[in-house]
Amino acid sequence: RAWVPGKQYSVIPGVLSFMSIRNTERLQELEDWQRQNAVEVDCLFASLKPFVDDYLPFAEDWGPLSMGTLFKFSEFLSPALADAQASGKRLVLYTDSRAQNRTNAATLLASYLVFERGYTARAAWKPFHFTTRSPFMSYQDASFDPVTFSLSPLDIVEGLERAKAFGVFDPARFDRLFYESCQEPATADCTEVVPGRFVAFKGPRKHRFVSAADGLIFLEPRDYFDIFRKIGVTTIVRLNEVSYDARDFTDAGFKHYECYFPDCTTPTEEVLEIFFNICRECEGVIAVHCKAGLGRTGLLIAAWMMRKHMFTSRQAIGYCRVMRPGSVLGLQQEFLDDNQALLWQMGDPDLPSDDNGPADCRPGSASEIRERWCWARKEAYPYAKGVGPLVQRLSRVDSRERLNSSPGKPGPVLRGTGGTPPASSHFGDSFGRRRIPGRRGSSQWGSDRSLNSLNRTGSGASTASEAGSVKEGILSDGMQSSPIGTLSRLGSAASGSASEPPEPAGGGFARVSS
Repeated sequence: RAWVPGKQYSVIPGVLSFMSIRNTERLQELEDWQRQNAVEVDCLFASLKPFVDDYLPFAEDWGPLSMGTLFKFSEFLSPALADAQASGKRLVLYTDSRAQNRTNAATLLASYLVFERGYTARAAWKPFHFTTRSPFMSYQDASFDPVTFSLSPLDIVEGLERAKAFGVFDPARFDRLFYESCQEPATADCTEVVPGRFVAFKGPRKHRFVSAADGLIFLEPRDYFDIFRKIGVTTIVRLNEVSYDARDFTDAGFKHYECYFPDCTTPTEEVLEIFFNICRECEGVIAVHCKAGLGRTGLLIAAWMMRKHMFTSRQAIGYCRVMRPGSVLGLQQEFLDDNQALLWQMGDPDLPSDDNGPADCRPGSASEIRERWCWARKEAYPYAKGVGPLVQRLSRVDSRERLNSSPGKPGPVLRGTGGTPPASSHFGDSFGRRRIPGRRGSSQWGSDRSLNSLNRTGSGASTASEAGSVKEGILSDGMQSSPIGTLSRLGSAASGSASEPPEPAGGGFARVSS
């Protein structure tokens, strides 16, 4: 079957059709002529322009359309279909010939079939499958960089199908008006990505900031109190640098955690472990934010969905972008895709870890995140061979399938977060970083595109007791866990010593407050 512009394609046989035409004004003129001359027709036409024009791009992105738009479309389509059927006519939905609008319209229709008609994702997309070249485009992330990862419309629809099937999203309980009010930058710029579990929001500042020239709006923590209480938020997780006093939230009765890693990068194993432990420990809804509440925030929520409900990386990213447009950016997409199998094998993140696993991160007092970050930069940590703390847990928490590593060789690590750089001239004595051509984000180790967060030991001739004193110093301010306290000390240190310590790629030096 080939795509022909202007041809009507059946979506629901005898009830609903779809077409894309070059000249929409010509069709409107034809409708007016038929109406004026009382010409009997067997179909009614309706434009999708109000819906496909509803997307506001961040950069060169153009979709997918948000959950609010999907429900507005559903509120329009259901009565329109009823009226058409009552008059014995078909309803024909049309859009212009631009590929982006055509793709958004088809994705919108397929999503409607999944939510309102109970179709599977593949059955819903079947009317839009063509044996020749597809007339639909792939979706890209919200950036101006060259596209290295894209989502098909089917990925989006499958993400919605899985969210509905596993109770991640319940269409019957969705409040479109509340959703849209929360999306407004002047109100909150927050989204219930996983209702009842996660809220993503733009990071607040100490003082409210509004720029009329460029439309930038930053709110204060107190601006979120009423909305968060209505949603049921109990915990705040900050992923970006300090921009407000955490006591603004804790004094209002919220718990506050910090799990820092740099903007536009992927998390280390320690950061992921801390985040999953926070999710396990905290009851109620968790509100997560970075600077914009899109990239780092979307990545961690998508990773949780992949562990909890076995979403594929593309399904998780697609669902997150429908709920909060612009989520997950650049290398963060590839990070989730590369580590999909590993996240699945780790099992349910809400199951308690055993006593031998990494310590849980609990509320407590601690010094500023910047002090911890600076402390880590000053310490010399030669890289050690071995597996990271997340992979070590696989043999304990995953009873379905185990990862096996060869004797004497490093075990599997999260791709994009680690890997032991070889002790060779390729990296040099200073472990110099180099950038991979065509890759976005921060510098990376070798060909692994990794933000190296490997297991560390004390530098030089440091003894176990010295390492222990360092750990004790980290926790002496009352903090009950730290990523440094969970680092694996397997294997021997890599040969060669660095004249300066390598720059840590991600944070995780968490300040946690209650």
